Amino acid sequence: MTTEERLGRLEGAYEQVDKRLGDLALAVNSLRQEMADGQAALRQEMADGQAALRQDMTGQLGNLRSEMNGRFNTLLVIGAGAWVTTVGLIIGLYLQS
Repeated sequence: MTTEERLGRLEGAYEQVDKRLGDLALAVNSLRQEMADGQAALRQEMADGQAALRQDMTGQLGNLRSEMNGRFNTLLVIGAGAWVTTVGLIIGLYLQS
């Protein structure tokens, strides 16, 4: 085998390596894009989940506030009724004597 044949074979092999490296670079870029798309989708899904959770928590807090206000109002009515009854009893006992 002559030097020219060997050199020709080396050039052919070099072209194949160059093409393979180009294909590898394309595959790496494609993988990077897929990873970026996956990350973006995951971020969006997490943001949507967080927004849904926040909305649910806000609704639950509103319900809790309503319930607490109702119970507080009931307590005020019972306390005021007891106070009025006690004052009425004291006045009645004072007027009777």
